[in-house]
Amino acid sequence: MDIKEDLKKGINCKNEEKFNEAIQIFKTILSVDPSNSEANYNMAIILSKLSRFDEACAFFSFCLREEPKNFEYLQAYIKTLISMGKISKARKIFYSLQRNYEPSDQINSLSLQLNPDNKLDFFYSYLENLGIFESTVGEMIHVNSEPMPKLTNTFLHWFETQCWSKLHLLELGSGGSTLYFSKFFRAVTSYETNNDWYTQLLPKVPSKVNLKKIDSMKYSLQNEIINQFDVILIDCAENRANLSQILVNKNYKGIIFHDNAEWYRNSINILRSVGYIEIPFFGIKPVDDHVASTSLLIKESDISRVFNSNWKKLPKFASYSSNNPWDINS
Repeated sequence: MDIKEDLKKGINCKNEEKFNEAIQIFKTILSVDPSNSEANYNMAIILSKLSRFDEACAFFSFCLREEPKNFEYLQAYIKTLISMGKISKARKIFYSLQRNYEPSDQINSLSLQLNPDNKLDFFYSYLENLGIFESTVGEMIHVNSEPMPKLTNTFLHWFETQCWSKLHLLELGSGGSTLYFSKFFRAVTSYETNNDWYTQLLPKVPSKVNLKKIDSMKYSLQNEIINQFDVILIDCAENRANLSQILVNKNYKGIIFHDNAEWYRNSINILRSVGYIEIPFFGIKPVDDHVASTSLLIKESDISRVFNSNWKKLPKFASYSSNNPWDINS
C-alpha cells in the first residue's frame, strides 16, 4: 500500500466529513504502521468531532509521546480535554510540555484558555457537581456516589430549599430519583413498568420506598386512591396527556412535578384547565445537550406551602452573607 497516498485520501474524507470512510482508511494505515503520527492524529480529530472524546484522547496522547514538540498535537489535545471538562488534567499536560515550545501568541492563547479571567473553574466545578461529565445515557446518575434525579438543576436547587418531610410522593417512573427523593419525603411510592430497571433498583431502595412493578401507568393510576399522595412526579415513557386527564377526572388536589414540560404542553394545559398554575424551572440535566423544564404545577392555595422563605438549605456554590449591610434596616 502507498501510505502517503492513503493519508491524503483519509484527510480528504475527513475534510468532507465522510468520517466513517476516513476512519477505515486510517485504521488500515495504522494496521501496517501503528506509530504513524499523522494517521493517529487524524483519528483523534475525527473521534473528537464525533464526541468520542475518551477514544480521541488515547490517540492524542500517543501523538504527543511520539512528537512532544508538535504544538498542533498539544493544542488539539488540550482543547479536547477542555471540552470534556477535564481542566485540571489539561493544565497538567500543558505545564509538563510547555518548556518544549518557544514563547508565542499561540502558547499564550492556550494558556489563557486554561487560566481564563472569567472564572471558568467555577463553571466546570458547577457542571461537575451536576454530574454532567460522569453520567451515561441509560444509567442511573450519581454525583459523588450519591443518586441524582434526571431533573433540571434549577428545579433541584429550589426543591432542596423546602421541607418535604411530612409528605408522601408518588413517582410515575422510578430511577435515581427514587433514591434521591427518599431522603426528603416521609414516604415514596414508585411505579415502574420496565422489569430490568425495577430489578436493578429494588435491592437499593430503603424501607420507606414502596417500589411497584406494574404493566401500565394509566391502568394503575386509574385504580389508585390518588389523594393519599401529597405530590406526584410525572416522568415516565407513557402518554402523559392521558395521565393528566386521569388526575383531573379523579379530582387530584395535590402538587405535581412534571419533567420535560416543554414537550408536553397539552398535558400541562389539561392540568391548567382545572386551576393548576405552572411554574417552569428551565435548566440543564446530565446526559442532555439542551435546555429543558421540570415544571411545578400547583393550586394557588398551596403556593405558600412550597415557597417558604425559611430555606432548609442553600444550593452548593451559593454565596451567602448573614451580615450584608445593604440588607439591614437603618
